[in-house]
Amino acid sequence: MRRTPLHLLLALALANVNAFVHAIVFSSIPLLSRRTSPSIRASSHGPSVPATGFYSPADGGGQMLTFVPGTFPAGLGEPLNCIISGHSDPEVLVDSPDKGGLRNFFNSIYFSGECLGQHLGSDQGANLGDGHGILNETAVLRYNYGDPYVGTCQETVEGGNHFRYWIQNGPDRNSGAIFMGVSIEKPISAGHDIVLNGYNLGRDWLVGNATGTSIDTINLMAYHKNAARQATSATTSTPQTGSSSGSASPTTAPSSTPSSTTTTPATSTTVSLPLPTLKGTSSFGGYNYTTTATYISGLLANTSEGINHYITVSEDGRGAIDGLVAVLEIHITGKPSAAFAQSHVSPLLVVLCFGLIPAILL
Repeated sequence: MRRTPLHLLLALALANVNAFVHAIVFSSIPLLSRRTSPSIRASSHGPSVPATGFYSPADGGGQMLTFVPGTFPAGLGEPLNCIISGHSDPEVLVDSPDKGGLRNFFNSIYFSGECLGQHLGSDQGANLGDGHGILNETAVLRYNYGDPYVGTCQETVEGGNHFRYWIQNGPDRNSGAIFMGVSIEKPISAGHDIVLNGYNLGRDWLVGNATGTSIDTINLMAYHKNAARQATSATTSTPQTGSSSGSASPTTAPSSTPSSTTTTPATSTTVSLPLPTLKGTSSFGGYNYTTTATYISGLLANTSEGINHYITVSEDGRGAIDGLVAVLEIHITGKPSAAFAQSHVSPLLVVLCFGLIPAILL
């Protein structure tokens, strides 16, 4: 059969679709490739989760900033500004799309793997203080604009929210918690630089997706500043409970939530701060999740010092980061029926069909 330019173009397109479907079936989540080293193993003793839901990386010689290669000046990092608590359901903490696992949860808040399974950009490292030392990110996830299959291609081109993540499961401190570095990036034409206030906004947009709330980041920063003043005079014997002035979100008042206990690494003084707690639901693949998000201070500083992209991120004299970390505790509240689970078309059949179409046309 004579191959016309139209046939060749169609064949190329279908070949790309074939590769795309192959990525869906044979990777652990659509468009998400694993990059964990086979030499790195989790603790054989299973998770040991502290009351906070995670271990502070600093306690094990780690830090809450990533290691970014090639920065100017050298040594800049990006904040690990969101943590999925080790007190979340065990299924959620498994890095898998199956049985309501972590990657299925990420899809429920509109984050999927990179465009067509291709990792673009440089890796970043993090030391979570768990005995593994510095490791590259497990994966990079991008906002999918409502399309879990190819929506991240739009994010790659147009920019948007994205994050890297690491799992605290080393031989020294195995909480099972997920540490995430979240930020909003500019379009690829602008080199994927971070937008103004992009670290704080990225964290809050992700929390908003998980809880169904709209978070006023600037007011949250002001609220934290007020709470920090109160923490200065607090002691271990007399915890300081602040007022409920300010607002973390248009729909959530801090005064209606319990105080959150945070630790200041510099003094190891435990203080009670009335930081806001948000709660909401998300769903994907027949699984429903309830997420409780609590903002804590003490793990990161309110600063621009040592922060990557600090020139473009700092706004109106404020630091590039506000020093807050969002801790998410996630529970599965609904599961698909057996009929739903068995109703999917066989992935192998899909791959075979897409593989045969180019041969038929040509």
